[in-house]
Amino acid sequence: MPSKKGGGSFDLIGELLAEHSKVQAGRIARWAAEDRSNFSAVVKVFAGGDPLLTQRSSWIIGLCADTVPGYFPPHLKVLIDKIDEPGIHPSGPRNVLRALMRVPLPPRLKGRIVDRSARYISSSAAPIAVRCEAMYVLARLAEDYPELRQELHLLAAPWERHESPGIRSAVRRILGRKPER
Repeated sequence: MPSKKGGGSFDLIGELLAEHSKVQAGRIARWAAEDRSNFSAVVKVFAGGDPLLTQRSSWIIGLCADTVPGYFPPHLKVLIDKIDEPGIHPSGPRNVLRALMRVPLPPRLKGRIVDRSARYISSSAAPIAVRCEAMYVLARLAEDYPELRQELHLLAAPWERHESPGIRSAVRRILGRKPER
């Protein structure tokens, strides 16, 4: 495993398995943000085959999007491919989509990102949090590609009245509508 700054080794897998808490996730995310090789190690664990490690490392990826968005571009293809795997825990897509709202997106991957986001938005099987994150990603891309705005409206509008308050709020924010009284 890569070493911590200041010496000593960091057992990433041990730390991911030791505890599942906000404090622990923050600690691992700070370590991952110290160095690109540390972040790469987290992505490697995320992309690996262990479902529990994928779930827990996804939280670290989501947190790192806020602190080191520049670390993401070389890993985006792997992250996008991973969230397409059948049976992945919902935290994987949710945290990768969360990252896609914040990190630099290479033009060559934007079509795939639009496709994945549209699939999550239109899927009644996708958890609400995943659909909301996908809407925000598509809204971000629509800023650069105005033709996506119409598609986003078509995908998001059906959820405006038929889902939880969280998704209704996201739809209203994205579509720029005021809540009905």
